[in-house]
Amino acid sequence: GMEPGSATSMSGGQVKISAPKKKKNKKVDAGSPLQSPVSNFFAGLKFVYRHPLILPLIITVFLHCCLTMSFESLLPVVGERFFKDGGVGATYLMMAVGTGALCLVLVTANIRDLRIRGRFLFVTGIGSGLAPIILGMASSAPVALLGCALMGASEASYMAIAGAIVQMSSPDAIRGRVMSVYLWHIGGMMATFNLINAALADDFGVAPVLVIAGLVFTVSMVISVLVLPLRRLYFQGELASSKAE
Repeated sequence: GMEPGSATSMSGGQVKISAPKKKKNKKVDAGSPLQSPVSNFFAGLKFVYRHPLILPLIITVFLHCCLTMSFESLLPVVGERFFKDGGVGATYLMMAVGTGALCLVLVTANIRDLRIRGRFLFVTGIGSGLAPIILGMASSAPVALLGCALMGASEASYMAIAGAIVQMSSPDAIRGRVMSVYLWHIGGMMATFNLINAALADDFGVAPVLVIAGLVFTVSMVISVLVLPLRRLYFQGELASSKAE
């Protein structure tokens, strides 16, 4: 017969077995409870700045946000050029951005092969630089809408893959802190550069701002191939490990 204390169902046994695992996972993901939030943040910062892949990737993403994703303040001017009403035109252009982003992100979400992800990251990075050039040089409304759709598609997919790569390259014990550092680097940059781009557009025009920003980021993507961990990520799907792990 069974002792009273040992009478349990199969599921109950599974709960008893899995309970320590849950405690272990919680301990791993919680960071260091004895450290302050500031200390935890700097621990993530230290890890990021020493990582051979995450650091150059974050620098590239930072440039991506500054140069290619800070375009909202320019859309009313582009919309007024092609649709007569700047407000309505900006709405159409943003709809094109959203449509392109939705379509390609759905495709990106189904990519499981790291090698394909790496190549797709590089291709969408180049696309993120070329799309503003198309928008800046557009001579008709359809071309402007196409440029916006390409901007949305390439930029959203690039950011989705880059974020996934940062998470995959981070150990469980510090992943949350690494992501906070990642978001801290890119947060606020688009808003800041939207103001800068608007001021530059007032002096030099929208087209030069879009074209030059797109060219600079395209060149930055090409230069990033010279960084060995990024090159291996782009073309071989390899994730560099940190010496700190």
